Amino acid sequence: MSAATTGSPNPFHISATTIHLSGPTRYVRVSVKANAAALSGPTANAFPASSLTGTASNAVNGVGASGVLSSLAFTPVINTIKNPGSTSVDLVWSLAAPAVRVRSGTYTLTVTWKIESL
Repeated sequence: MSAATTGSPNPFHISATTIHLSGPTRYVRVSVKANAAALSGPTANAFPASSLTGTASNAVNGVGASGVLSSLAFTPVINTIKNPGSTSVDLVWSLAAPAVRVRSGTYTLTVTWKIESL
């Protein structure tokens, strides 16, 4: 691979429905964090988690947030309006070209999603 590539499914759709918050001024933030510093695969550490970028679009009842994936901190993907009832956003994941030669094969990374009421 010598150029950036887009992940699949494209886009990755995130939605939350039947949201009930405890007060009229509360909102929801959905964030994501890599569970490892790099993708696992045939070439160790060829793709750091930070080589993955999520581009948000089509946010419903909120503002989508594009950003770089991190294993150190959660990266927001959507911040909702107050008491949204439901929300959704599409993410297109892009993987940057590696800085080193890599062996072909499957590369994987597990992530943790955080949904919080603020």
